Amino acid sequence: MAFQYTNSKGKLFHLNQMDITMGSGEQKKVHFFSLEERPKTACDLPEDYEVFEVEPGVPAIRNKS
Repeated sequence: MAFQYTNSKGKLFHLNQMDITMGSGEQKKVHFFSLEERPKTACDLPEDYEVFEVEPGVPAIRNKS
């Protein structure tokens, strides 16, 4: 089951991951939250990461260190 987070306002968010290609050709993994479940991009919370709210109700992840 993919990682889910309930924000301070009570809304449920689902964590997703996508691989994108930067303009330089470099591949990067991008994590983002969505309100709807997306089975193709759903993922678990990466090890050593935590969820925080950028502003009330808007979740994001960051490295714990």
